[in-house]
Amino acid sequence: TPAIGSYEFSKWGGLCNVEVFGMTVTHTFDNWPEDFMRQRVWTDHKQAAHLVKHAGLSRLFLKLPERVGNCLIT
Repeated sequence: TPAIGSYEFSKWGGLCNVEVFGMTVTHTFDNWPEDFMRQRVWTDHKQAAHLVKHAGLSRLFLKLPERVGNCLIT
């Protein structure tokens, strides 16, 4: 499956290159390894764009409907 898009951001003195891929969720768990530091939120692409801290990821969320159709983001 091709990437939906990509973005870059600085972290720990380096540059991170991130490729974003879509996925179909068939099951979720009540507990997962990072649940103590991350909260799962089901929302639409517009709200997701406001919730993330990286501008590049926010821009990708706003372009999702034209790339993959309507979907929910977690």
